[in-house]
Amino acid sequence: MKRLFSITIMGVVLSSGIWSQDIRGNLAAPFVSHLNAESNENEVVLTWRDAPGTDGDVVYQIRRYHQAIDSSNLNLSSIIAVVAPDIRTYTDRPEPGIDWWYAVVTILDGEPLNILIPWRNSLGSSVTVRGPAQEIRNAAKVLTLDAGIEDSSVSLRYTADSHDREIMILRSSSDFDEEGSIDHAVVAGSGTELTGEITDEPLPGLTWYYAALDKALLSAGTVDWRDFAAFSGPTIIPVSEAGGTAITSMRPAPLPLLRITRSTRDGRPIPDMDGEIPTRLPMTSESVQALAKVLGPMEGRIWRAPEPDILEADKGNSENRRQQLLKKILDGKFSEGDWAAADAELFALSASNGMDDVTKARIRYYRGQCAYFMNDLSSAFLSFLSASDNYYPQSRAWMLRIYRDITPVG
Repeated sequence: MKRLFSITIMGVVLSSGIWSQDIRGNLAAPFVSHLNAESNENEVVLTWRDAPGTDGDVVYQIRRYHQAIDSSNLNLSSIIAVVAPDIRTYTDRPEPGIDWWYAVVTILDGEPLNILIPWRNSLGSSVTVRGPAQEIRNAAKVLTLDAGIEDSSVSLRYTADSHDREIMILRSSSDFDEEGSIDHAVVAGSGTELTGEITDEPLPGLTWYYAALDKALLSAGTVDWRDFAAFSGPTIIPVSEAGGTAITSMRPAPLPLLRITRSTRDGRPIPDMDGEIPTRLPMTSESVQALAKVLGPMEGRIWRAPEPDILEADKGNSENRRQQLLKKILDGKFSEGDWAAADAELFALSASNGMDDVTKARIRYYRGQCAYFMNDLSSAFLSFLSASDNYYPQSRAWMLRIYRDITPVG
């Protein structure tokens, strides 16, 4: 009996040891890890970590199924993509309203390693996406949009190819060929008829552009919205025709003088704050090592600046226009550490037409980081607090860091 028990234990150890070594003989398993799925409107963003020690003779097979994927139904699942190492992300656009499960299978020398480990290379829970896809398929195409000037107003007449669809008419001060023009345009009116007409009263003397499209396309953020929209040429209401009178000033009197001071009371300066405030710079590695040797557990730990964090949902590619604009900011000014410029771009993006609440929460999460790195801790805390409704664990970590930063030492 003891001998049989020893043989059994040895068999378990050997079998686990086989899968605890990678293809190079290192102590690691030949499977991806940390597989994660984030729903992002009508998309699912998958992220994972590559198997250690893999190179060109390994690819990863991404599978999807409407049930939890295991060895019994692996062959029934759909192969939606095959990717090489170092990609570590894939964006899927499955049918909405269904609980979807995913797995990433390692293909070594053309042979799949059909071993699935929940929460490692297969999902431990399902993910669903909301469904604007059907609304987009049913969207009307606007055929024409004509703009005519009548006294001090603009008469806009459109023709669509489908009735009972809400057609939005948007006004912009820039041509709609420019990036982001649709997101910040003003809604001038809407209608549900095949042929509809609205009247708009913009400021005279300026050049205005109009576009008409199905409301579903505006909310969905699709990149090919121009194929379903109609546009008018540039329109200007002459100043002389604006009711026969000159335009009155929007601000008849100047604002009172705004005076900014660094004093506790007006006229009583703080000597230490005269001149330029020095820029906060990170410590050199030599300084950090020296302080680490001096400080002990009783004196506290050295403060280290955190690394900027990008959420899993924004690590993949997207066909959504607003998601593409967000990723462009994150890959640009945000990654470069130009926090003031990144915050301004994020603020402008947050005002986009049709922006959903989850995307707004992610933008607030990134604006909180911008404020933190600009040393505006109060604004950063409020941004993270607002984002925590949708991203609580990530926001809470930053709020705790802010609390520690403002807690006096001693």
